[in-house]
Amino acid sequence: MDEKNIYSRTEILLGNENLEKLKRSVVMVCGLGGVGGYTAEALIRIGVGKIIFVDSDCTDSTNLNRQILSTEKTVGIPKVDSAVERAKSINSLLSIVMGIGLPCRFPTTSFCF
Repeated sequence: MDEKNIYSRTEILLGNENLEKLKRSVVMVCGLGGVGGYTAEALIRIGVGKIIFVDSDCTDSTNLNRQILSTEKTVGIPKVDSAVERAKSINSLLSIVMGIGLPCRFPTTSFCF
Protein backbone atom coordinates (compact mmCIF):
# COMPACT_ATOMS: atom_id res chain seq x y z
CA MET A 1 0.00 0.00 0.00
CA ASP A 2 1.30 3.43 -0.95
CA GLU A 3 0.98 5.91 1.93
CA LYS A 4 1.03 8.84 -0.49
CA ASN A 5 -2.00 7.35 -2.21
CA ILE A 6 -3.86 6.64 1.06
CA TYR A 7 -3.73 10.28 2.14
CA SER A 8 -3.94 11.98 -1.27
CA ARG A 9 -7.47 13.27 -0.61
CA THR A 10 -6.47 14.57 2.82
CA GLU A 11 -3.54 16.36 1.21
CA ILE A 12 -5.90 18.08 -1.25
CA LEU A 13 -7.99 19.30 1.67
CA LEU A 14 -5.21 20.27 4.10
CA GLY A 15 -2.14 20.76 1.92
CA ASN A 16 1.19 18.93 2.06
CA GLU A 17 2.63 20.97 4.95
CA ASN A 18 -0.33 20.24 7.23
CA LEU A 19 -0.41 16.58 6.23
CA GLU A 20 3.25 16.31 7.24
CA LYS A 21 2.38 17.90 10.61
CA LEU A 22 -0.28 15.22 11.12
CA LYS A 23 2.22 12.48 10.29
CA ARG A 24 4.56 13.86 12.98
CA SER A 25 1.74 14.15 15.55
CA VAL A 26 1.22 11.92 18.55
CA VAL A 27 -2.33 11.56 19.90
CA MET A 28 -3.56 9.57 22.87
CA VAL A 29 -7.12 8.21 22.82
CA CYS A 30 -8.30 7.37 26.34
CA GLY A 31 -11.34 5.14 26.15
CA LEU A 32 -12.25 3.18 23.02
CA GLY A 33 -16.00 2.95 23.45
CA GLY A 34 -18.71 4.87 21.64
CA VAL A 35 -16.87 8.19 21.25
CA GLY A 36 -13.27 6.96 21.51
CA GLY A 37 -13.69 4.26 18.87
CA TYR A 38 -14.98 6.70 16.28
CA THR A 39 -12.30 9.21 17.28
CA ALA A 40 -9.58 6.59 16.81
CA GLU A 41 -11.02 5.67 13.41
CA ALA A 42 -10.97 9.29 12.24
CA LEU A 43 -7.41 9.85 13.50
CA ILE A 44 -6.16 6.74 11.71
CA ARG A 45 -7.86 7.71 8.47
CA ILE A 46 -6.72 11.35 8.49
CA GLY A 47 -3.04 10.43 8.83
CA VAL A 48 -1.92 10.97 12.43
CA GLY A 49 1.52 9.37 12.73
CA LYS A 50 1.38 7.87 16.21
CA ILE A 51 -1.69 6.97 18.21
CA ILE A 52 -1.62 5.63 21.75
CA PHE A 53 -4.74 3.65 22.68
CA VAL A 54 -5.73 3.40 26.35
CA ASP A 55 -8.68 1.42 27.64
CA SER A 56 -9.21 -0.97 30.54
CA ASP A 57 -12.26 -2.66 29.07
CA CYS A 58 -12.96 -5.71 26.97
CA THR A 59 -15.68 -5.74 24.34
CA ASP A 60 -19.05 -6.93 25.58
CA SER A 61 -22.02 -8.02 23.49
CA THR A 62 -23.88 -4.92 24.71
CA ASN A 63 -21.35 -2.81 22.74
CA LEU A 64 -22.25 -4.33 19.36
CA ASN A 65 -25.02 -1.89 18.43
CA ARG A 66 -23.12 1.31 19.21
CA GLN A 67 -19.34 0.95 19.15
CA ILE A 68 -17.41 0.84 15.88
CA LEU A 69 -14.65 -1.43 17.22
CA SER A 70 -17.18 -3.99 18.44
CA THR A 71 -18.05 -7.01 16.34
CA GLU A 72 -19.16 -10.51 17.24
CA LYS A 73 -15.54 -11.53 16.66
CA THR A 74 -14.20 -9.04 19.23
CA VAL A 75 -16.54 -9.89 22.14
CA GLY A 76 -14.36 -10.70 25.15
CA ILE A 77 -11.25 -9.18 23.55
CA PRO A 78 -9.54 -6.11 25.01
CA LYS A 79 -10.63 -2.95 23.21
CA VAL A 80 -7.00 -1.87 22.80
CA ASP A 81 -6.28 -5.06 20.86
CA SER A 82 -9.29 -4.44 18.62
CA ALA A 83 -8.17 -0.86 18.03
CA VAL A 84 -4.63 -1.88 17.07
CA GLU A 85 -5.90 -4.61 14.74
CA ARG A 86 -8.37 -2.23 13.07
CA ALA A 87 -5.72 0.48 12.70
CA LYS A 88 -3.35 -1.95 11.00
CA SER A 89 -6.13 -3.20 8.72
CA ILE A 90 -6.80 0.38 7.57
CA ASN A 91 -3.15 1.31 7.07
CA SER A 92 -0.53 -1.38 7.55
CA LEU A 93 2.16 1.28 7.05
CA LEU A 94 1.40 3.00 10.36
CA SER A 95 4.84 3.13 11.92
CA ILE A 96 3.77 3.01 15.57
CA VAL A 97 0.43 2.09 17.05
CA MET A 98 0.56 1.32 20.76
CA GLY A 99 -2.04 -0.31 22.92
CA ILE A 100 -2.08 0.09 26.68
CA GLY A 101 -4.44 -2.11 28.63
CA LEU A 102 -5.27 -1.98 32.29
CA PRO A 103 -7.02 -4.56 34.50
CA CYS A 104 -10.46 -5.45 33.16
CA ARG A 105 -13.56 -5.27 35.27
CA PHE A 106 -14.80 -8.64 34.03
CA PRO A 107 -14.32 -11.45 36.54
CA THR A 108 -13.28 -13.95 33.85
CA THR A 109 -10.35 -11.86 32.64
CA SER A 110 -7.68 -10.54 34.93
CA PHE A 111 -5.77 -8.37 32.45
CA CYS A 112 -6.52 -6.90 29.05
CA PHE A 113 -3.17 -6.72 27.31
